[in-house]
Amino acid sequence: MKAYTNVSRKTVGEDRVAICPNFGCEYMTRVKPLKFRFLGFGKHPKCKKHHIPLVYVDERIGDFVDAALACLFDKAGLPPSELLEGVKSKFHNEVTSFVEGWVYCITAGRGVSIISRYMDTISNAYLKQLTKKQIKALKKGDDSKPNLVNKTIKDGMDEITIQYTRILKHLRAHSEILIDHQTLKSLSKNLRNYLKDYQKTILKRN
Repeated sequence: MKAYTNVSRKTVGEDRVAICPNFGCEYMTRVKPLKFRFLGFGKHPKCKKHHIPLVYVDERIGDFVDAALACLFDKAGLPPSELLEGVKSKFHNEVTSFVEGWVYCITAGRGVSIISRYMDTISNAYLKQLTKKQIKALKKGDDSKPNLVNKTIKDGMDEITIQYTRILKHLRAHSEILIDHQTLKSLSKNLRNYLKDYQKTILKRN
């Protein structure tokens, strides 16, 4: 179990953003230093839903990326058995091209879709916790005004960017390891039409 820095208003020297450590929980709040440290009221912020201590976003985001990478490359990335059987029976000469193209596209396409949605949620929620002055200074990239943008706030945004870039690179590398994109072949017009019809059927079904 990874140990996280204890989120405490009594020890924090400047504003930081903390999140619930439960994956899927969107509770996030800005942690401000205590004005009267000797009181210590509410010094350990907790999630209002799960009632567990919060952790800092820049410490937690890396764990999410690690967990996401561990489960993105699974059987769910393969073509549905119903679709695969249909391609085998009607386009047996293109089965290999179809599977290779599917795996190459789904690795990055499915992974980026999942990660982007989560990262957008985290980034937007993070920015909502900041003051207008902090956001304005972040956009300008002005490091000469530390009073407007606390270093830890900027570091949090930087960490989100670093982790997002890391997972995109990882997905790209794995998609090229699994399938050599130079060997990919275009599908025939008939097979493309078959896939479109299959997609329409699935959409109606859902």
